[in-house]
Amino acid sequence: MKKDPKGFALIIVLTLVTILAAVVVEFAYTTRVEVELTSATRDDLQAYALAYSGIEIAKSLLLSDLQEDQEQGAKIDFIPSELDPTEELWAQTQMGGFESFPITTDEAGEIGVVSIKITDESSKFYLNGLVKTNGVDVDTEAAEMASRLLEALELPPEIVDDVIDWIDTDDTPYGLDSVESPFYASLDKPYESRDSFMLSISELQMIHGVDDATARKLQGQEDENYRKDALGSVYLSAYPRVDSWAINVNTASAMVLQSISAEMSSSVAESLIERREEEPFKSVSDFTQELANSGIQLSGALTSRLAVRSDVFSVRAEGVVHGVSSVMEAVLKRGTTSSGGATSSSNPIEILFLRVL
Repeated sequence: MKKDPKGFALIIVLTLVTILAAVVVEFAYTTRVEVELTSATRDDLQAYALAYSGIEIAKSLLLSDLQEDQEQGAKIDFIPSELDPTEELWAQTQMGGFESFPITTDEAGEIGVVSIKITDESSKFYLNGLVKTNGVDVDTEAAEMASRLLEALELPPEIVDDVIDWIDTDDTPYGLDSVESPFYASLDKPYESRDSFMLSISELQMIHGVDDATARKLQGQEDENYRKDALGSVYLSAYPRVDSWAINVNTASAMVLQSISAEMSSSVAESLIERREEEPFKSVSDFTQELANSGIQLSGALTSRLAVRSDVFSVRAEGVVHGVSSVMEAVLKRGTTSSGGATSSSNPIEILFLRVL
């Protein structure tokens, strides 16, 4: 029986068409995936650039605020009682102003958004200040302030001793029940104590006597899914890493104000906040006079831990492009100004800490 060659030709053609179709489909799929990956990479890079631009915007706001204060002869930093773009530019980011900026990201007019929030780190208790910069000497005034803060938060003040031993460079326990490096080395999952400045407030959870609930309370975070990072605390800061630190009484919370004196009750702290909302304290002496009116006297050492202006701020910046987000956090230190209004440093805004989340 003679075979029909046309049948073989048809089978070959169909096979080739099937193979070609599969190749085309695979090519189209691969091309689409590569385009999407390229777009995602582009969006991620643009979101990263927007987030970093948010840090730069924050630096600009802080510098502009400093220059305006200098021009107006003001020497204070405070949080206004209402949104007012003419006052405290950095604080407006906490009040719904200057917080988000739409930015054109390409020639087609695509829009990305950068959002920023600036927080005054000088409104918090400086935790590294428990130990002086030589790594050995304990600042007893700071230790007493930290103990009062813990008592206000209804936490055991003995935690202060463990934080001191976490920071200091020796292996001698500071308190009766505090621990040093050998304790951490003996754990089932051993690690070393910092023996230096804390890099992040999130290190609290590594310290003896501080469980997750305590760390959450120390940071003023009620949500169990709170941000366990360097800048997530309402009450505590790991910056500016100098001996001459001070708390800004115009921005500090009631809890932090209570750390100033054992006689400072919650009601007195709240009354001080009400007073500064009406008119910020122009000087530390204004603040101490207000305390004296309440029957509270401060020592010179405690007074030196107070200020009415701020130099260290934390920034959280987020860039979003086509739903792709990039978040950065930074701690910025603002320089001082001379009488002529110029900053005293060639780099007026110094970045102390920067990371991408």
